[in-house]
Amino acid sequence: MASSYRRALVFAILAAGGISLAGGLPLTTIQRAAAETRDPWYRPFTPTSIWNMPIGSGARYVAANMPPTGIDFSQAFLIRTSGSDPARPLYSPSSWSSRCGGTQSTGKTVNIPDSFIVPNGGTNNTAGFLLPDGRHTLNTVALARCTAGGPAYGYQANDPNVDSSDLYGDGRLGSHGASRLSAIGGVLRTGELSGAAPINHALDLVLWAKYLCYCNGSPYRWPAIHADGYASPQSYAGSNPDLRMGSLMAIDPSATPASLGISTQVGLKLFHALQDYGGYWTDDQAYDHGRFVIDIAALGTFSWGSGEQADATNLIHALEVVANNSPNSVGGGGTTRQPMLPPFGSAPPPPPPPPTSATTSPAQAPAGGSAGPAHGPAQLGTTARLPAAATTPRSAAAPVAVAPTPTPSLASTGGGGRSTSAQAGTTAAGRVSGSLSSVLRWLAAPIVLVLVVAGAFAERRRRRRRTARVGPGVGR
Repeated sequence: MASSYRRALVFAILAAGGISLAGGLPLTTIQRAAAETRDPWYRPFTPTSIWNMPIGSGARYVAANMPPTGIDFSQAFLIRTSGSDPARPLYSPSSWSSRCGGTQSTGKTVNIPDSFIVPNGGTNNTAGFLLPDGRHTLNTVALARCTAGGPAYGYQANDPNVDSSDLYGDGRLGSHGASRLSAIGGVLRTGELSGAAPINHALDLVLWAKYLCYCNGSPYRWPAIHADGYASPQSYAGSNPDLRMGSLMAIDPSATPASLGISTQVGLKLFHALQDYGGYWTDDQAYDHGRFVIDIAALGTFSWGSGEQADATNLIHALEVVANNSPNSVGGGGTTRQPMLPPFGSAPPPPPPPPTSATTSPAQAPAGGSAGPAHGPAQLGTTARLPAAATTPRSAAAPVAVAPTPTPSLASTGGGGRSTSAQAGTTAAGRVSGSLSSVLRWLAAPIVLVLVVAGAFAERRRRRRRTARVGPGVGR
């Protein structure tokens, strides 16, 4: 028993230090991921969520034949609320184009500062409000709030599985009006198009539904549970039965950035995300244009000039359908192209910072473009260059690093910025985690040596006692 206990303890210490007894090799990426954690607000949902599951080796690709099209971004509002802010009612919009002024209550309220403003109209304006419990979200679409201190406006599906999400759940459903898929899981977040780390999730795609197929009486497929209310064989006029609302689209594994003409840092990041994780078709753009869904806090933080737009157009044109994506083979099944994401940390999300006065007012979008934050460092179309480190593409063998990231807070930024107190908390947690790992690695070898020596002395004493009982020459 003592020997088994010592052996288990040795393995536990080695594992904590990232050491393996199998030929002295390090633990695999997936084993090491078990000791890491991630921020459930910045990278939510289970590792097997449709948004987090990498494409598998069993994926069956079918040509989508998407034409080249202009592409930019559809803004999403991912907002951490505070219980200290007033609870304001959420009303259904009066119409899609004129959202403020509706009088029908959804029966929901949301804690928002009186200064929080989202102008009437705009893009889909999907939204996920992280409730004060730090775990659940209130989901809505067509978000607007035209009057300081007034009610907010946004549609509800009257389905609790759609209108609310658990950050620790599978994250499949949410506020996209057509598909009813989540408008949180595939959203591009601050730093994902400007930092050096790869994008480790599927993307959220809004494209023209004209190319979808209204096949066999159904305009959608799993994981979607719905399609546009106006869906018909005329509006969903495609002929590919695999290409319906909710389809998983991806770049063929044989493609390379060079073969697709991808040349910019942003283009490389999008290429690897679409090849390794794909993107889900979640909503209709309603004209020949495409959009990646992005957190409004990230707008203006990366380069988006003619080169990046050309790369994005090439990527959409190259997308194929993962025809065998299903509940039993998410991403097509088989060996995943990237390691699974690590589990969540045991600590709850940090509380919101104290409230301050702020306003979120997206700028009016140019014709065919997306709105950008009025307070942002740059508008879409500018070319603020990124550091050279961001040019490094994903390595197929590189481990996935998911660092805790500060979260948007209404109280500190009016919905478009980052919380400095949350940033300090997550940074400190990262330092503590890194320091603990380093200490364990440093202590592993001497602790193992002490255990081995102690075990040897104990075994020697045991043999001497046994010899004394039964006589010399027996039991050795």
